Amino acid sequence: MQLSPFPSYVIFFHARAVMAVLSYLPFLVLNYVRACMDDDKPAPRAMFDKLPP
Repeated sequence: MQLSPFPSYVIFFHARAVMAVLSYLPFLVLNYVRACMDDDKPAPRAMFDKLPP
C-alpha cells in the first residue's frame, strides 16, 4: 500500500526546503526592516533599546 504518489525522497526534499525557508525567513525580514530604518548603522543596538525606568 502506497500512501503517497510521490517517492519518499521528493517528500523529504520539500520538507527540508520548507524548514529552511521557515528558519531563515524571520532573520531576513528582520534585517530588511533594520536596513530600512533611519538609524545610525555603526552604533550599537543597545543605544536605541528602550529600557524601563
